[in-house]
Order: sequence, then C-alpha cells, then structure tokens
Amino acid sequence: MKPIGAALAAMGACLALGACAAPAPRPTVAPPRRAWTLRVLGYHRFGPEKAGDDFQISPRRLAGELSWLRSSGYQPVSLTQVAEALAGRDAGFPARAVLVSIDDGYASGWKVAAPVLKKYGFRAVYFVVVGRIGRAGMLGWKDLKEIEDQGFEVGCHSWWHSDLARPLRGESLESYRERLWREIFLSRRALEKGLGRPVDWFAYPYGALNPFVESAVSQAGYRLAFSATTGVVDPGRGPLRLKRVMVEGHPSLAVFKRLVGDRPMRVELEGLEDNGTVAWSGPLKVRLKLLDPDRVSWLRAGLDDQPLALRRQKDGWWSGVIRPPHPARVFRFFKLFARRGREGFEQQWLFERALKRWKPYFAALDWKRWEAGRARAAEAP
Repeated sequence: MKPIGAALAAMGACLALGACAAPAPRPTVAPPRRAWTLRVLGYHRFGPEKAGDDFQISPRRLAGELSWLRSSGYQPVSLTQVAEALAGRDAGFPARAVLVSIDDGYASGWKVAAPVLKKYGFRAVYFVVVGRIGRAGMLGWKDLKEIEDQGFEVGCHSWWHSDLARPLRGESLESYRERLWREIFLSRRALEKGLGRPVDWFAYPYGALNPFVESAVSQAGYRLAFSATTGVVDPGRGPLRLKRVMVEGHPSLAVFKRLVGDRPMRVELEGLEDNGTVAWSGPLKVRLKLLDPDRVSWLRAGLDDQPLALRRQKDGWWSGVIRPPHPARVFRFFKLFARRGREGFEQQWLFERALKRWKPYFAALDWKRWEAGRARAAEAP
C-alpha cells in the first residue's frame, strides 16, 4: 500500500503545481491504401478481320475476351469510379477492375460491339473525334445520346485527331497554339454542348503526350486522360497519364491473357518519366534498378523493337544511353523485358525526341493567360 500512497501523493503535488503535462496524443496513422489494379482495354473498330488491318476486331474474338475476363473475376467499372479511386476514395472499388474503351468514334463500336458487351455485362467509354461526328461510318449525335441513355459513357478524343505533342512541319507558334486550343479545349466544349452535360474524360490521339500537353489537358478541366502506352493502372497513377492495354493485331486468347495478366515490374528509373518525357535532341542517359530482383531471372532492354545495351554496375543499378534516333522517328518506346520461369513481364516508357528549336513553343504555352487575352480581343469593338 505504501508505494500506492506515495504515488497518489506525488500526483496530487503535480496537479497542485501544474507541473504534470497531459500525455502526448498518439500520432494518427493514415490507413494503408487498398490494393487494387485496373486494366483499361483499348479497341477501335469491330467487324470481319482482314490481313493488314490490325485495328478491326471480330465480334467473336471480343466475345472470347470478355467471357474470359468475367470467368477470371475481373469486374467492370465506370470512369467516375476510376476517378474516385485514384483520388483515394476507393471504398467498394474492385480489386481486379477492368474498363473497356473504344477510340475514334466508329459506328461499329456501337452497332457491332455493344450487343456483345451487354451480353457479358460490360459497358464501355467511347472516345470520339468531335470533328468526325455524323460522318459516314462514324457515330452521330443521336447515337451518342443513345449510348449514354443505355449506361455507356462518352469521352473526348480531340477535334481532328492530330499529333498534339509537337508542332507540325512549318507550323508557327501561334498556329500551334490555335491547333491545341481546338483539339483540347474547343473539342470539349463542343461535345458538352452536343451532349448537354460535362465531359471529363480525354484520350490523347496516338497516345502522344508530354508534360506541356498534359498541362493543357489539366487546364481544360479533364479529370482523367488516357495514353496508348501499355500497362496497368494502380492507386499511385497520375490521373492524366493513364496506361491502357491496346487490343490490336488480332491477338489469340493466350496472348490476350498475357497482356491483361502481366503484373508490372517494380522498377526505379532515372532519366525517363512514366509517360511523355521530352528528350531535347542529345543522348538520353537512363539508369534503372529492380526493386524485386528475386522475381526476375532474365532482363533485356529495347528501344522500340531494337535491343538496347545496358551495363550492370557494382551498386546493383543498370545504366545505358539512348542515342538520338532519326528525326523522322519522333516518339520512341524504351522497353524492359523480364522473365522468371514461365512468367513474362514487359514494361515500356514513352518519350519524345524533340528538337531544341521547339523549346520556345512549349515555354510560351501559358493557357490561362492566352485564353484571357483571346477573350479580350474578341470583345474589343
């Protein structure tokens, strides 16, 4: 009893003197982010398959792919669900999610593919080229409204589907600005006017982007934007540089399973961002390190479809130099291929070989200031 009494007396003295501070609150620990992955499938046209046309997929092939996805536990999601999950509000988001996207706005995407999608419980987002709406073989405004009425979604794929990430030959800075303005900003406004609702989704023509184009897409108000770079979307992905699994070249079901099922390698990479790095003319030095080396027994690098030499350093890093490609080859893919037993992995990073004389174009692309000046000029008497 004596020790208890002494402790009570000491506590009373502390309270009287105000010498005992309240215990420090426990630090709050943020709950870990849920583990989920998203496969965004990219299609174009549907109908009888022809040699030399890699973009037209038969309904039978599509049915086989969707049937396998369903039986393998993949669950379809909407673009709104994806945006919420990427913002950290992912309660209820499936661990194995899939989103079907159909580019360009061909009528076969609705007339031919939609019955197959519905049969297997899928919906799709149609990324339409606004300037082609209503043309022969393309979706019209009536089709787009029917698409939305039936629970499918519509996104923007620019006005004329031009290469956004670089000036065209002989194009002035002002002409380049006008083109990007029409392709990114005005296309959204026209699509919103035609549909009577906001359009928050964008797909880059040719998958071509760089940090400057991404900034314009952000300022235009899009919540999500999709490239054509192959890969899996996970919780840490930036919402305006989302990868897809492009279904092209009439893949067999075995190849389709590999494309969809590939788990990304965990790689620390220096010299290239995940999408859209701009290399200003000269050699591009890259360094990489495998973060789970036990998963890989064989590694090879490539530049597009050509092998690229990498040297392993004593500290475990691999390094190499990408030489300037031929000027006609602007967009390049740095690829990593790895294998462990029967399991294969592939990852790729898109970068652009840009001429130094283009730098002033991008440095001057302050869209908010330019739009304000343009509006003032239009209002002037």
